[in-house]
Amino acid sequence: MAAKIITFLLILGINVAIGFALLFFLALALNGFSERAANYAFGIFIAGGILVSLLMAAAGIFLVKFLAGKEWNAVLAGLLSVASFSVLGFVLKIVIFFVGIFAADFVRTSR
Repeated sequence: MAAKIITFLLILGINVAIGFALLFFLALALNGFSERAANYAFGIFIAGGILVSLLMAAAGIFLVKFLAGKEWNAVLAGLLSVASFSVLGFVLKIVIFFVGIFAADFVRTSR
C-alpha cells in the first residue's frame, strides 16, 4: 500500500513540475498574441495538464498493483511506474502545449 501512495505522489509531483515549466514556455510562445487568444491557450493547457497529471498518477497505481501481482519487488515496480508515467505525462503535455498554441492561433485568425 505504501508503494502505491509513494508512486502516486511522485508521479503527480513530477508531472506538476513539468506542467509549471511548460506553462512558462507557453507564456513565451504566446508573446504577441492578444489576451483573448492567449486565454484559450492557457485554459486548454491548464485543464489538460491537470487531467494528464491525475491520469498518469492513477495509472501508476494500477501498474504497481499489476506488477506486485506478478511477484515484482515493490520498489522496482514503483520506480518503473514513476519513470514510465512521468515520461508519458511529459509527452502528453507537449502535445497539449501545441494544441493550446494552435487554438490560440485559430482564435486569432478567425475574426
